[in-house]
Amino acid sequence: MLSRFQPKLTRRQICVQRLAGWITASVVVAGVFVFPGEALAKGGYVVYPGGIRFVLPVKRTDGYVVSVSASGQRVTLKLDGTPLVFEYSTHGHVNGRRIEARFGRSGRVNVKLRLIRRPLEKPHRGRCRGRAPVYREGSYSGRIELPDEGGEIPSGSATHGHVYVTRRFRQVCKRRHRRPRGIGKHQDLKAEVAVLNVSGRTEGRFARIRAFELRPRTRPAQSTGYLDAAVSERLDEMRVTRRIGIPITGESFELSPPGEVPETATIELAKPFEGSAAYLSGVGVGSNWTGDLSVGLPMIGRIPLAGSGFTAVFCRAASVPTLERCSRV
Repeated sequence: MLSRFQPKLTRRQICVQRLAGWITASVVVAGVFVFPGEALAKGGYVVYPGGIRFVLPVKRTDGYVVSVSASGQRVTLKLDGTPLVFEYSTHGHVNGRRIEARFGRSGRVNVKLRLIRRPLEKPHRGRCRGRAPVYREGSYSGRIELPDEGGEIPSGSATHGHVYVTRRFRQVCKRRHRRPRGIGKHQDLKAEVAVLNVSGRTEGRFARIRAFELRPRTRPAQSTGYLDAAVSERLDEMRVTRRIGIPITGESFELSPPGEVPETATIELAKPFEGSAAYLSGVGVGSNWTGDLSVGLPMIGRIPLAGSGFTAVFCRAASVPTLERCSRV
C-alpha cells in the first residue's frame, strides 16, 4: 500500500503545484515543445497540427487509478497511485473503431469502440484561426490487461467502459503568456520562485528531476514546493516510465542567498529517496550537479539521480519578466 508515501497537501503546496502548471504551460506557449510546422508560422504565431486522442478510464484498483490513452498510433497504459505513477507506452493500431496494443508478455489492449456522433463545433475565433476541436464519447468493449510486474503493482483486467475522444484540427494561434491571476506584467513577486531541471542517463535508463520552490520574501523559512522524479527505460518496443512526485520545503531544497556567487541549490529528501545532490554555478566553475542522490522504485530498485552523466539547469526569479524566462528552463 502507498499510504505512508501520501503527505497531506497544504493550501500553499496546492498553490505551488498550480504555479508549476502555469510554468509548464508557459514553456509550451514559448515554443520549447515545438510542433512540426511551427517554423512556417509568422513571427508572434504558433501552429498546432491536428490529431486525435482517445482516453479510456478503466477503474480504481489497490489505490491506483488506471487509464488507457492513444494519440496517433501511440498507446499508453497509465497506473496513477499518487505519488507513484507507472506509464507503459508502445506502438499500436488505432482508429475510430478499435485500439490494439501489447505491453510486454502479459499486458494488452484489444477493444472495440462505439462512438456517439455530436454536432461539429464552430471555428475558433479570437487568438486562434482554424476549425475548433470536436469532442465525442461512447463506450468500449473487449480486453484490457495490466502488465504483470511480479506483485509490486496491481494486476487486473477490464472488459468494458467509457471512451472519450478529442479530435483537433490544424490551428494558427497568436502567442501569449499565461500569468497567475493578480500578477501584472512588470510586477515584482511577493515570493522568489526557484526552478531546477536535471536529466541524465544511468544504468541504461533516462532519469529526470523537476523541482519548483516558492519562497516568501518576508518569511523564507516557510518556503514550499514540489518535486517530480521520473525514470524511463525501453523494453523491446515498449517504453516504461516510473515516476514519483512529492512536496518539498526549504529544508529539503536549500538555496544560496540571492545574488551570492557561486550559486548553489541542494536537494536532500526522505524515503524512497536517499542521499543528497547539489547544483553549483559560478565564474570559473561553470555549472555542475554532483552527489549521491538516488530513488528506490518498484521492480528496478535504487536508481542514481546525480553524478556523472547528469546535467542541471537552475533558475530563480523575483519578478514576472524573470519568471517567464525561468519558464523556458
